[in-house]
Order: sequence, then C-alpha cells, then structure tokens
Amino acid sequence: MTALRAKFKRFKGRQRTAWKLFSSKLRRRLFRNLTVIGVTGSSGKSTTVGILRTVLGDLHPVAATRQANGRDAVARLFRRMPWGTRMVVAEAGAGGEPDIAAIARYLEPDVAVVTLVALEHASRFKTVENVANEKSRLVAALRPGGLAVLNGDDPLVSAMADATGARVVRFGRGENCDLRITGVERHGAEGISVHVEGMGPPLSVRSPLFGTQFAVSIAAAVATARALGVPDAAIVSGVANYRGIITRCGVMAIDGGPTFIIDTAKAPFHSIAVPMAELAAVPAPRRTIVLGSISDSRYKSRRTYRRAVDFAFQHADRVFMSGSTGTGWASPDVPEGKTFARIDDILELATHLRETAIEGEVILLKSSGVSHLERIALSFRETVRCTSPDCGITGGCFSCGLYGLPFHEQPRRRSERRRLAAKVSKPEYAALADRPLGG
Repeated sequence: MTALRAKFKRFKGRQRTAWKLFSSKLRRRLFRNLTVIGVTGSSGKSTTVGILRTVLGDLHPVAATRQANGRDAVARLFRRMPWGTRMVVAEAGAGGEPDIAAIARYLEPDVAVVTLVALEHASRFKTVENVANEKSRLVAALRPGGLAVLNGDDPLVSAMADATGARVVRFGRGENCDLRITGVERHGAEGISVHVEGMGPPLSVRSPLFGTQFAVSIAAAVATARALGVPDAAIVSGVANYRGIITRCGVMAIDGGPTFIIDTAKAPFHSIAVPMAELAAVPAPRRTIVLGSISDSRYKSRRTYRRAVDFAFQHADRVFMSGSTGTGWASPDVPEGKTFARIDDILELATHLRETAIEGEVILLKSSGVSHLERIALSFRETVRCTSPDCGITGGCFSCGLYGLPFHEQPRRRSERRRLAAKVSKPEYAALADRPLGG
C-alpha cells in the first residue's frame, strides 16, 4: 500500500508539472505585442537581465526572471506576469536539466543575447565547445524577424550567428563589433564607467557595479536596448539605477571597519581571478581574500585550490580558506610579509576577522553559493547563528533572512520559511538580494 501511494504521489506530481507547463505556454501565446528577450552565457546573465529589466522598465511594463534560469522558472514567469506586460526578459541557464533547447521552446524568443562562453559545469559539458553548442540553441530558436545580440570578442559566441537567419548585432572591443567598448574607467568601490561607440552617437554610462568584468553585461544591455530603439537617456538612467546583486561583487561598507566585496553566488574556476584583480582599484591600507568552495573542482581539487591561492597572494596581504576547499595538500608557500590560514568553521573565521580587521581594509569573499561566506560580512553588523555548512537553501543568506536562527530551529517547509523570512526581512538587503527564497 505504501508503494502504491508513493507511485500515485509521483503521478500527481508529473501531472501537475505538465499542466503548469501547458498553461504557461498557452498564456504566453495569448499576450499580444509581447517582446521576449532571452539571455544566456557562462557569466553575466543575471546582471544583463537585471540591467535590461531596469532600462526597459521605465518605458514598458516588464516581467523578468531573477536569477532563476531553468524551464520551470520561465514557465512560472509566464503564468504570473500581469496582463498588459509588453516586455519579458528571461535568463536561460544550462547547468541542469532540461537543457536550453527545452527552455527556448517556452521562451520562443524575439531577441537572444549571449554574453560569453567559458568552461562551466565541467562535470557535465567537459569542453568549452560543448558549452558553446548548448548556448547556441537559444539563438537557433529565434522567431522569424528576431535579433541575436552576440559578444563579438568571443569567437565561439560570434560564430553563433551561423545558427540563425535573424539580424545579428555584435558588441565588444573589436573592430568587427557594431557596438564597441572604447574605454572602461574604475571608480574604486563606487563602480565603473563604460564608454561605447556605434549604433548611434558615442555614449558613456556610469554604473554602481564593482569591477570591470561587468562591462560585458553593460555593453550587452546597451546594444540590445539600442537595437530595440530605446532612447539613450533611458539607457543611461537604467544602467545607473541598477544596483546589482549583493552576492555578485556587491559592496558592503562597515562603519569604522572594513569594506566587503561579496562574490559568493558562484565560483567556476575561470572567474576566480577576476574579482581578485579588481581589488587593486580600491585604495586600502590592507587587502584580504577569503576563499570558499570552487565550482566543478571535485576532480582536481588540490591543483585548483592551489592555483586559486596563488592568484589570491598576487593581490592580497592576507588569504584565508574556509569550508569545503580541497583536502590532502599542504599549506602553500606564503610570500614574505603575507599571511595565510585555513579556518574551516565560518563563524570562527568571522570572529577572527572582526578581531583583526582594520578601518578601510578591503575584504573579498569569493566562493560558490554552497559556502554562504556572506555570513562573515553579516556578522559585522548583527548576530549570525546559522552555522550549517550545507543548508541546501538557494539564494544566499541575504534573501533567506534567517541567519539569526540556528539552522535546526529554522522551518524546513518552504511556505513556513517564506512566512518567517517575511517577518524578519531586512529591507536594506532585500533591495539587493534580487532573488526569491529557495529551498
């Protein structure tokens, strides 16, 4: 009888999922004059979606995904978007099943944006060429009369033009690009300015995002907006008003203490050195890097973490490792005048940093989402009691909001978690978390 009930429950779940997918696809067809923009790439997807949502939102009713990038997230977006929506901006990810082709069947995109291609989810795709092939399926799914916005500096992305007969716009620094990045200025922890030419008069946009790596997402959004006829004034305003996602190189300054750069949402190896190098642009009496788990590193962990620590020493005075960060290797060779320590307990490390941090110091927290290193920064402002090394909650501690409770005291059911999180939410964090509570 128990087995029969389990089979019936699974059957009901499949039927419920099938109905949700069918109803969302039907609803997408019912909307008139709807422009659907799909965004994919190995990095920069969520930021590009966020910028486009802000830029287009001043002109049209816009619905957009918020860091959720699977087929179910797209289907849910169509089911819930209000009547009168004119623009949809959706992220398409390739990390899980089903693949981008399945997501594209629900999106039926009018515009496909591809930021860049790198080896991510290596255990699944094996090679960067396989990643590019997967990403190109969004471009191939463009509707007649569609638009492909491609990174012209990335040969694998630029070649995706062959997958479609639609109009192609390229962005980047190269001469082959329709929208060219002619300069990027750093403003320390205050953001960057990006100067572009092409597809209209020269344009300079100022963004509060930390790090020149965001120039790719900004250029992708500007190229898309110009191709859709958005006025430059709206582009400048939208880029300036998009504050980013706090776990994607978000900046948190502690009064009388250090400034945190929080990059704890994801950490494929190709992205490890990028925020580390950006520390040099921030005037500081001392620089510290805290390294957590790296994505897709289980088959080469010792070599991967060794190289990551070497990168860190090139840009920081102090380097710490915490959590699941590779085992079986000795401490690295520490350059003269620099400090290294491994402290697995995250709250013990947070205590050490609170005791040793100096005013004006810059501390970079870099890890994949499973480590939740953002708890270190939070502990400088309030009490953190959640010490679970793998809580299974997606979205990070800022959007969860329950880090003030020990994990065993937190409700496990999603609905209960949402109700409790709504009571204890921190408005100053929620504005930047940009992601619903998961679990």
